[in-house]
Amino acid sequence: MKEIVLEEVLKKLDNRFMLSVVAAKRARQLKDGAIPQVDRTEDDSDLLTALGEIMEDKIQAEFVAEEPDTAAEAGLKIIENVKKTKKKEK
Repeated sequence: MKEIVLEEVLKKLDNRFMLSVVAAKRARQLKDGAIPQVDRTEDDSDLLTALGEIMEDKIQAEFVAEEPDTAAEAGLKIIENVKKTKKKEK
């Protein structure tokens, strides 16, 4: 099993929260069948592999403005906007 020093990994990302979010998301991707970007043994967990990828700069994280996940959410926003316009007309 690899040995990962969290202080070294934290130098790659801005803060502990971002590290935990990125590592957890990548670990889920690995669990779902994504190809690991670093060498791993059978004993390595998906989380340990994700931390290794972050440490070796194999994956990067960036903030992206979120779009509505579903058409229902987009429809809800449109309905809210229509209601606001109707109120303004009165």
